[in-house]
Order: sequence, then structure tokens, then C-alpha cells
Amino acid sequence: MDYFEYYNPNPKGKLVSDCVKRCLSKATGEAYIYIQRQLNAIHREFHTTDYRAKKVWLTFIERHGYEKFPIPVEKGKPRTTVADLARQQAANVNGLANYRIICRCAKHLVCVAEGKYWDTWDSGDCCVYTSWLVPIHEEKRVTENDEITKLESEIEAKRRALKEQEKELKKLERKLNKLKGVPTNAQLRKDFDVIEPIGKYDPYGSCWFRPKKTV
Repeated sequence: MDYFEYYNPNPKGKLVSDCVKRCLSKATGEAYIYIQRQLNAIHREFHTTDYRAKKVWLTFIERHGYEKFPIPVEKGKPRTTVADLARQQAANVNGLANYRIICRCAKHLVCVAEGKYWDTWDSGDCCVYTSWLVPIHEEKRVTENDEITKLESEIEAKRRALKEQEKELKKLERKLNKLKGVPTNAQLRKDFDVIEPIGKYDPYGSCWFRPKKTV
């Protein structure tokens, strides 16, 4: 049985190093953007390098009060893997079917839920060093936050499109000014001094000029 389920909640659909946000989003049922905001707030609070710092996501887990689930290690036997936990959850070993599991692997976080592990790549062979249990009833505002994520994604896409339009408009304006013979800032600076708002006005709207004094 295949326990791997592809999961990429990134609003832009990008494949990036965001396993922390992916895992916590799936485990808690919160929208990706909402998880991102919480992690960024903790990151700013502790002045860490970024939201992926262990102190950040560990603080997130501790503040939500999720129960730590010990992973037994037996001498001479291989460690429990992500796929092993998914298999145990599917069989409801230790009542795991009532939880979503946050798994900490080597430089990676992944969520085990509904008898599968949810990730952008098959991380089933990764050894689990620590895990936390998130009760199913802890899922919050999933539908609402999915709608928020959708709207924020649409807004972000329109902003990017608007920026591209502004760039294209500036190119056309420069082309028009060139055809009209309007000098550029660099040309103006050769013959004029940049001064306070009196004198000749730069047609590009960035500064003011006056003719340089001749000796």
C-alpha cells in the first residue's frame, strides 16, 4: 500500500523549502497564509534568521499545547520512519487515527494524517526523531481560510500583473520622450546642477535642475 499523498498548499503553487508551513498547515487544518503569519510573528519576536528556525516552529507547537508523542528506539533495530507512522495510523495503533502527527526528521517536517504522509516529495524513508499529536477536533476554519487563501492569491496575482503593466508603461513613456527629443536625467545632469525646487523641472518628475555656471 502506498502511504504517500502529494500535498502542496503553497498559494503560488511553487515548490520551495517551505516544509514547516506545509506540515503545520496540514496538521492544524489552518490555511497556509495564516500559518505563515503566525510563524513570521514568532520569527520577529525572537529575531531569528527566518521562520524555518527550530526555535520558531517549536514555539508554535508549544504555544498550541500539542502533546509530544515519543518514538521508541530499540538498540540494533532501525528507527521508525514516516511511512511506518502512516502505516501505524492507518491501523489505528495506539489510537493514532484520532490525531494528525507532526513529524520532525533530519532537517525536515512532515505531517502524517488519515493514514498517509502529506508532502511534495516521497519522504517516507525519513527517520522520525520527534513527533507531536494534533487532535482532529483542533482543525479550525478550514473552509473559511481556504477562501481567504484563494482571495489573497488572486490579489497577489493582480498586483504582479499591475507591476508588469507599470513597467511596460514606463518603457513606452521613455520611448515617447526619446522620439520627442526630451533629454534623460543623465543628459540633464551634464548641463545642469541638481538643486531645490526652482529652475528647470525634470520632465521625468524626479528632480529639479538649473543651468551650470560657466567660469
